[in-house]
Amino acid sequence: MGWRRVCVLEAERIGWGASGRNGGFVSPGYSAGYQTIARQVGRDDAKSLHRLSIEGAEAVAANLEALGVADAERTQGLLSTSRYEATDELTAHRDWLEREFD
Repeated sequence: MGWRRVCVLEAERIGWGASGRNGGFVSPGYSAGYQTIARQVGRDDAKSLHRLSIEGAEAVAANLEALGVADAERTQGLLSTSRYEATDELTAHRDWLEREFD
């Protein structure tokens, strides 16, 4: 693998914002959430976009494995937290993801 030239764009000094806070994680989905995306593009396209995000996460994992990146162990799962009681809502969301996207 050859050298790469990289440019980091940061609103403040390098390492101040996102460039210094990424924990090196990849997960499917989008910050906007499925319901927000579905309102904008429709349910079918929102599902297609979510499937695409799953493929993207799988591609990153495959690249890490192919490149033999040390300390890039894959951890399954997702932790969701809430400031209020949301057991039923989180359980329903988990079950929906399982049904729709396996």
